[in-house]
Amino acid sequence: MSYKHDDIHRNGGLLFEKVPDSDAEMFIQWKGTDVCMDFACGQCGADQHIDDDFTYFIRCPQCGAVYALGTQVRAFLLADPTDKQIHRAKCEVADRD
Repeated sequence: MSYKHDDIHRNGGLLFEKVPDSDAEMFIQWKGTDVCMDFACGQCGADQHIDDDFTYFIRCPQCGAVYALGTQVRAFLLADPTDKQIHRAKCEVADRD
């Protein structure tokens, strides 16, 4: 799927769309911090590794395709989480009542 410039900037500048096969709806708000990521181009298949700050867009060094980093992530429900996974969990959502 490809997006035009206007699609990326709708909804207050953020593209919000549920990721298929995710067990939860999630939304990432990029804060301009650093990222360490492996990336494979969807057009030519070239692999690259990125360690950089303020990585909102990626350009494939092989074919030149440009990608906007989305605001979605796939979440997988753990049926039987380990103690280490529970301990490393970053937040608990409080009741909104």
